[in-house]
Amino acid sequence: MKARSITITLTGALVASMLLTGCGNQKEEKEQGLSFETDITEETQKVEEATTETPITIINHGIECMYDSKVVATGNYPEIQFSQEYQDKYPRLWSKIASLNMGWNEETKETVAEYGAWKLEDERDYEVEYTSQLNVSIERADEKLFTIKTAFYDDAGGAHPNHGATSLNFDPQTGNEISIQDVIADRENFAANVRTAMEKANPDAMEEIDLYFYPGEDSTETDPFQYKFDEDSYTWVINEEGLYIEFSPYEIASYAAGYMEVTLSYKDYPDLIKEEYRLTEKPDVEKMVVEKDGDTDTIIPTQEEEAPEQHAEIENPTFDKYVADGQTAANKYVSLNVTKEDESDWLDTEAWCAQHGFAQVGHDYKDDNYEYMFGNTVEYDYMYNSLYIYDIQADDLLYDLDFYTLCNGPDEKEGYTSHSTEYLKYAKIVGDILYAEVGHAGYASEEPKSNYIVAYDLIERKLLFRSEPMVAGAANFQIVDDTIICGYGFTEEPDYIYLLDRFTGDVVDQMPVNSAPAQFEIEGDTLYVATYNTAYEFQINK
Repeated sequence: MKARSITITLTGALVASMLLTGCGNQKEEKEQGLSFETDITEETQKVEEATTETPITIINHGIECMYDSKVVATGNYPEIQFSQEYQDKYPRLWSKIASLNMGWNEETKETVAEYGAWKLEDERDYEVEYTSQLNVSIERADEKLFTIKTAFYDDAGGAHPNHGATSLNFDPQTGNEISIQDVIADRENFAANVRTAMEKANPDAMEEIDLYFYPGEDSTETDPFQYKFDEDSYTWVINEEGLYIEFSPYEIASYAAGYMEVTLSYKDYPDLIKEEYRLTEKPDVEKMVVEKDGDTDTIIPTQEEEAPEQHAEIENPTFDKYVADGQTAANKYVSLNVTKEDESDWLDTEAWCAQHGFAQVGHDYKDDNYEYMFGNTVEYDYMYNSLYIYDIQADDLLYDLDFYTLCNGPDEKEGYTSHSTEYLKYAKIVGDILYAEVGHAGYASEEPKSNYIVAYDLIERKLLFRSEPMVAGAANFQIVDDTIICGYGFTEEPDYIYLLDRFTGDVVDQMPVNSAPAQFEIEGDTLYVATYNTAYEFQINK
């Protein structure tokens, strides 16, 4: 089952509260007397009449996804209502809140409908709850800031639920969203101040935070706290103590690290926050906000749409080494001899590429015959689980390949699911076979069955092999005749270049290198290899 990454953003008049997919069959729902859409106007009128003395009301709506008179998935979503007086006072803010309400309503229902369909496909012999829950609280409501904090919880049958917190801060007068850059006076020292506060509050987590951080292909930022400031991705609230920041699981560290929080107090950081946004006393939101339970909406599972001919979901027979029946090993392989070895403290791969005229490997690229594009991100925006392959002119989509089950499970052998999110790193077609590298971001101990090469027959639409784990972790690999050249290494783990059989994935040779391989390039009979601290050249012997 898919892990779900939920992000709250604001775009124009329509706010997407969670990055969710799926849609219900509204025609079938109407035939069964079930309502997929909720008319919130009537509910709004009831609440306004009952809460004229309370400026803000939060209504918590339940959802039940029904199939054959049985609940197969559940959920809930919030609806924020303003009294008429509060609407009149902040009309632009109310417009944005109304958009939020619409997004929470529609998208949570779409997700629960999709989870209901997944539940019906779940053949495990124990009960797994499929649910998508979103709750909100008002943390601040004054002339300068209107702050909403959200808490989401999604369980879709994966290894563990996906949950976290986010915040939205608005200017009540204009309705515009306020970024963290807008409220910080000392922007130059902000990241360093957050790091110092985190070291005090969570001293045992700092090493993992720095190792876990990955900014993506397009960023050169090395500090996670500066990166999040630049990207405006903090969950933050300005209260009577100072600036409160909360980090959810997976946000800056592993799931096991859990939630982490820190407060940069006015006392310790007197120049951090702009004067107009500071508070001297605790916001009295209890007098301004009341919560109520709304009706429970009934929906049906998503009806599966017919997949296009180009589409295929790659199966996962097992997370162990696998070779399909009928696959025969090659008779001959290339060998490598070291001809050059330039060691340094750290090798700048970008400079190494520029020196030799190579393109630095990233997602979305071309070879002589195809254009490869990656999509369907899971957890983070570089963790792709789908591959779209076009002709060289990028006019026609040839293959739409879903690798989610292969990457993350469950597999057919044991129902095993990956302990750490796995994703596509690189892919290449040779003949009618697609070769792909799959890995995770972390130590081998987090997922010992990761970082491997797979081969997929594009004609027969079947998996040909999955190699041994921990043989492929670089940005790419190369194929020469019947040999796959790849490599793996990580902090405190062995660093090797591996030669694999192109038809079975078997390791036919391996050679130690000084540090983790990062990129492989070939010119003529020379193999160039960039590792973390060494630039290698090898003679390719055929």
